[in-house]
Amino acid sequence: MTFAYETKTRTGRLAPLIISGSRCFVKIVEPTFGCFESYAKVIPVHASLGLATWIVNFILRRAENATWVTGPLGLFQVILSLLKTFELEKMKPSPIKEVVTSLVSKLLVNLNAACSSSRIQLRDIHSNDMANQVLAQLREMHPEMVEIYKAERNKAMSVTSYLQTLIHTMTISDALRPPASQYVKN
Repeated sequence: MTFAYETKTRTGRLAPLIISGSRCFVKIVEPTFGCFESYAKVIPVHASLGLATWIVNFILRRAENATWVTGPLGLFQVILSLLKTFELEKMKPSPIKEVVTSLVSKLLVNLNAACSSSRIQLRDIHSNDMANQVLAQLREMHPEMVEIYKAERNKAMSVTSYLQTLIHTMTISDALRPPASQYVKN
């Protein structure tokens, strides 16, 4: 649940409130001074998303020798299915998008480690259709990252965890791109 407030002189957001149960009661008391408007935005998150995240994290920690999961091609398949299912490039920033982006980021970290520890060369990844689909869909999230960064910088806000997740995802995916397509240049 996200709360926002507006007075005659200021507008802002309060910290997000995450509720693990199915009910939430909010007591709103009318202020004693000035005009005060507020609204609440409720984003229901199904419990299966948390369970799915836990299962993927569990598999990544426990299945060190299961190359069908932890090998580069298996990880690309998992990432591609997440990107196709949730269509992150079309989704507006939300707690769900942050969780899924964080999961993709973790998978990319494991993917980079799998590529460096296996015999698969980056040139082999660049010629893989599935890898190119993943990197193309992640590339579509780059403008959102730039836009959010500019907005947070202009408002002198602290960097949100969602922006940090986006930056990490873009940076780790950059290592898998051909040098001509990388955002970060040496």
